[in-house]
Amino acid sequence: MMHSILVPLDGSKLSEEVLPFAAAIGTRLGAELTLLYVVSAEGFSERVDERYGHLLDGFAEYSRQWAEGYLSGVQERLREQGTESTPRVATGGPAQAIVSEARRPGIGLIAMTTHGRSGLARWTMGSVAEGVLRETTAPLLLYRATGQGGTSTLGKVMLPLGGSPASEQAIPLATSLTRKLAVPLVLARAVPMTVFGADDDGADYMVEVLEAMEEEAQGYLEQKQKDLVSNGLVVESRFLRGDAASSLIDLTHKLPDCLVVMSTAGRIGLGRMILGSVADRVVRHSARPVVLVRAAD
Repeated sequence: MMHSILVPLDGSKLSEEVLPFAAAIGTRLGAELTLLYVVSAEGFSERVDERYGHLLDGFAEYSRQWAEGYLSGVQERLREQGTESTPRVATGGPAQAIVSEARRPGIGLIAMTTHGRSGLARWTMGSVAEGVLRETTAPLLLYRATGQGGTSTLGKVMLPLGGSPASEQAIPLATSLTRKLAVPLVLARAVPMTVFGADDDGADYMVEVLEAMEEEAQGYLEQKQKDLVSNGLVVESRFLRGDAASSLIDLTHKLPDCLVVMSTAGRIGLGRMILGSVADRVVRHSARPVVLVRAAD
């Protein structure tokens, strides 16, 4: 059961743009927010001569005191808006500290922005988000901060499905959030659409293939919709033609109050996290929060 939502903050206004979404979800789920600031000397400590290593202790203490004051201010603002929260200050590498805190009992969701940087260590929320996704088993809500803010209204849950078992691993969380938020669930499935020239070899055959793919995808959506409606949910379905990521991003613009819930393979390549081409592009280009569920291998 979700008792708390972990919200990592780095002291910047950009990192705080996720707070309205976290608060909206927490209010409807009866979960408080756990505000986390990570004191990190990464990069700074490497540039300090060992003869002056004692200065790091003073730096760490100053940073902790600043963080406690900062979180106290955020906590008070949230309280004035009717949202309860608990501040926590951790030390170490940002991604590792967030993953460690997420293992605490009752933490059911991590909510953070994908931009924002502050402090001497200058750690970036985008790279940290990738590191968190690599290690955590908790669902990760990501919101692309713009500095403009955005509506925190949550009127629908959007669930992209690709027809694979991996994509379906997001169904339990999406349906749970749909029930608790008391909103409709929108199922989405995209099928690529390719234009062929009249003289292209095999054009007629490929048209038949695309038609078969569309028929299969529509049948799949209809069956999933029936199954979920039979479980008492209000469910809509959207069949999309075209590139999956682009089609889903366009749909989020047509559903400006949606919360996207989708699975990602979270593949690791050459030392960095690859969210998966579709999930990665939806997070980077959608104006809505996206909850990523890391699919089991």
